[in-house]
Amino acid sequence: MMRANLIPQSEFDARMNKVKQALAQGGMDVGIVTSAENIFYLTGLDHQGYFGPHALAVRPDGETLLFARAHEQTTVNRQVENSRFVGYPDTASPGAFIAEHLKSVGLGDATIGIQGESLGFPPAFDTAVRAGLPEVQWSDISGLVERFRLVKSNSEVFAIRKAAAVSDACMETALSVAKVGINEQVIAAEVHKRMFEIGGEYVGFGPFIRSGERLPYEHEVWSDRVIGEGEQLLLEMAGCVGRYHAPMGRLAFARKAPPGTHALAEICIAAQDRVLEAMRPGATGADVYNAWQYVIDEAGMAHYRRHHCGYVVGIAFPPTWTGGIGVVSMHPESDLVLECNMVFHQLSWLLGCGRGDYFVSDTVLVGEGGGERLTKASRDVVVF
Repeated sequence: MMRANLIPQSEFDARMNKVKQALAQGGMDVGIVTSAENIFYLTGLDHQGYFGPHALAVRPDGETLLFARAHEQTTVNRQVENSRFVGYPDTASPGAFIAEHLKSVGLGDATIGIQGESLGFPPAFDTAVRAGLPEVQWSDISGLVERFRLVKSNSEVFAIRKAAAVSDACMETALSVAKVGINEQVIAAEVHKRMFEIGGEYVGFGPFIRSGERLPYEHEVWSDRVIGEGEQLLLEMAGCVGRYHAPMGRLAFARKAPPGTHALAEICIAAQDRVLEAMRPGATGADVYNAWQYVIDEAGMAHYRRHHCGYVVGIAFPPTWTGGIGVVSMHPESDLVLECNMVFHQLSWLLGCGRGDYFVSDTVLVGEGGGERLTKASRDVVVF
């Protein structure tokens, strides 16, 4: 499988051991991991079965148990080497089943940490697990695995570089297809075709393809809207390889760009370049955001603020490419300390600023000398 070629089994095992050590240091007998991204990070399980509750019970001094629908046994047995599969029937409550099994292996009165912040962890699941284990001492381990995921290994960076190449190719396709008189869904169709032809995989979400008055509608994808002359076209998309994502975005213009667009583009690009200089190990997310804001202020737009100028990316499953619930972003109050091999979707937005609109975003790798743009499509103004 592509997954196995990108991340060796030894790396999954090393990740698991780090989590086991962290659980032991926290006094846990077991940690229950519940999000698709974290389970993939520790085991390599890459499938679309995560719509059914999964739970990875990691024991510092025992075998790891992977709970999922019994129907998933063949897939789990083929992909996962460092955990034992335990399948629950569709006639059972997943939470109650897991509680009973944990009691059967001597964990009925254990100290258990559970990942509560998870898109794969519905309240009914949590309630049933806890009700079935009334003697357990519970704690929340949300964020424990995510902390290890922040800094990418060389294998992960390699996967993200491959995803970035897919992103660039898809952006090239989108810009070549865009024309006055065609609708957004035609662009989406060609983007998906190119994505899969060159080795990309299904993505966490998007692509976002919005024109005209649809431009500001965050997180809406394509529609059947026909592109008109003089309109703007927002393109934001990510290539995905081995579940690793590399988002990027551009703003293009149908037949003509409004007056002032080129000057605004220069500001956006200068702000992104300043951010790349600031993205060095030891800088905080707030330092990076302030580097972006400084350029905007110096250009005479001190009134304009963004909620962030980028966020962590890497492993992702639908419904997002942010890597799970919420975002870890570089915003004015962020105390996140950057390290080498962190990867961000870095955005330089000027939309509704009073002087026109422009937008560029790229996947950026933190290195000793600053940020490296892994997505490399031109940032210049595009008129199609």
